[in-house]
Amino acid sequence: MYVTSASLNCRAKPRPTSDVLEKLSRGEQVSAGETNGSWVRLDRIEADCWVAQRFLSESQPDPEPAASAAPLYPRPARDDATQLAPRRSAPSCGIKWKCGEMDSCAEAYHYLNDCGVGRLDGDGDGVPCESIC
Repeated sequence: MYVTSASLNCRAKPRPTSDVLEKLSRGEQVSAGETNGSWVRLDRIEADCWVAQRFLSESQPDPEPAASAAPLYPRPARDDATQLAPRRSAPSCGIKWKCGEMDSCAEAYHYLNDCGVGRLDGDGDGVPCESIC
């Protein structure tokens, strides 16, 4: 099987709060073992670990698209008046795309939710840059 997310936490137990034993990268080939609900145990050399099944595929994923200033995901629908009004208070989507480039947790959430930089949420739990959030 292949990892389909930009970064995937491989955990000690099949729980999102369990310790991270290893981080896997997009396109990495892994050997899947038993399942436990929506979790899959991976057979690893050092120690077996668990990942969320939705981040694995039987076919190799396409390369990750290059980062751009345009959102990767559409913004939530708003009423017409809000869509026409410029957002002056929110920061713009710049060129940051790694957690190490974020100045705060709030900025990481902005890049994840407003700019669509999904790679900031490597384990898919909705929390970006877990080292700072």
